[in-house]
Amino acid sequence: MNIKIGYGTGIQEVEIDNKCLLAKLIPNDVVITSTEEEIIEEALNHPIGTERLEKLARGKQDIVIITSDITRPMPSYKVLPHVLKRLELAEVKPEQITIVFALGSHRKQTEEEQIRLVGEEIFNKYH
Repeated sequence: MNIKIGYGTGIQEVEIDNKCLLAKLIPNDVVITSTEEEIIEEALNHPIGTERLEKLARGKQDIVIITSDITRPMPSYKVLPHVLKRLELAEVKPEQITIVFALGSHRKQTEEEQIRLVGEEIFNKYH
């Protein structure tokens, strides 16, 4: 049986003998009724077990945002603008904000990869 598996930004095809294949697990179909923007805003408007970000950040001197490195599919370039907008509402200035890529044991991202992760505007505006 030929199986296609998502790998990196592409597809990896593998051939597996049917007698060696016990089962093929596939995800359930998910019905999405909101846009990504609405989902992000909903999460920021209704955090679980804590105050809203704007309230937590108000009056703070330094803010560090930790986000995923290139090995994770987290769309930081979509989420960070919403987070940064909330910090702006809390009167946090861009020079008070540092964005850190959580590398773990992975290599440091290239500048091009960092731009792809957070978007060019954010890359150029924040530490």
